[in-house]
Amino acid sequence: MTTSAIPPAIARGPNGDAEYIRLPGSERAFWSAGRRVIEFIETMCVLTNGRWIGQPFSLLPWQKRDIYELFEVNPETGLRRFRRALWGLPRKSGKSELSAALGIYLMLADGEPSAAIYCAAASEDQADVVFEAAKRMCSVEGSPLVDVVDVQVSRLTSRADPYSFIQRLSSKGKTKHGLNIHGVILDELHAWGVGGGEELWAALNTGSAARKQPLQIAITTAGLDLEESRCGQLYRLGRRIESGEIADDGGLFFRWYQAPDECDYTDPEMWRLASPSYGHTVDEGFYRGELVSVPEAAFRRLYLNQWVDYGDKPWVTREQIQACRVEGFELRPGGETWGAVVRRGRSAVRPHRGAVPVPAGADLGAAGRTGRAAGGGLGGSTGGGEGVRARA
Repeated sequence: MTTSAIPPAIARGPNGDAEYIRLPGSERAFWSAGRRVIEFIETMCVLTNGRWIGQPFSLLPWQKRDIYELFEVNPETGLRRFRRALWGLPRKSGKSELSAALGIYLMLADGEPSAAIYCAAASEDQADVVFEAAKRMCSVEGSPLVDVVDVQVSRLTSRADPYSFIQRLSSKGKTKHGLNIHGVILDELHAWGVGGGEELWAALNTGSAARKQPLQIAITTAGLDLEESRCGQLYRLGRRIESGEIADDGGLFFRWYQAPDECDYTDPEMWRLASPSYGHTVDEGFYRGELVSVPEAAFRRLYLNQWVDYGDKPWVTREQIQACRVEGFELRPGGETWGAVVRRGRSAVRPHRGAVPVPAGADLGAAGRTGRAAGGGLGGSTGGGEGVRARA
């Protein structure tokens, strides 16, 4: 297939300017509307932070590559392949600026009439981060967007189509059902806790049925709860798609930048591996300064973009956690189990021995889940039942 053989479905649809491309270093060729997105951002958007404020938004090579892939077009339908995206980036990679620019593109140039775009997050302050970046892009002196977007306190509106807008939401708000969503920018999805903002989450994920090619983009750093959080669930799904374990991606674009889990977090090469913006928005001097004041767990999560399940205990190191982990083993009903109790005010750890009752079909999350004896130690009585596997 060549770029001249445009599939009829693409020619008739909202992505008629899609091109057939093969990215450098890749064997796969595909149809993409990414060039339109890139040209819009670099022509219309400006940077809004620090020494770059007011400068044209010149996308970095990794940003262009990811945009080409995110805006891949299905030649059979003529619509975008992906409806959701999980983009994992360490801190100081330019997440907020990129998110804001993509939100503005979806509002003004995606070919969708009355395009309703929402910036959503776990808190009011976090929801403001991307929205405020978008607001500054539309109001900084010299920005081309000044003439095409009306800026209000909590909404940005297209002058050409007053029903196309960007508005911020937070998971703390009341029900938002009834939204007719074309695009959602989810900032720092890792902070959206288990059970948090249920109504808003449901509204954001069910409010796009009337749209031809809606897009939900979550750009986030790694979090603390890989097993149960919404971000952790999407991350694990993305890894399964990436490995080929799941053949159908279900419309999820997954891209995660991080250093290897077991790496030396003080190695400058790992900083370079983790951040695709290394040398542009951050450099070695920045990371060396952070090493002095940031605990290992926080450094790994924020700057190496690694999931850290002990991050709420900053005094613990990865090596200490690994040393405490053991392989699963069988608990025999009525058998002897050893535990340890640390008494207040004493540095010694005293072992206690006792038999642990294990009911049939019991699910023990850890070998140390035992009863407490009357004397204050760990103990129990002999009980029947099948053996169960414990987890470290």
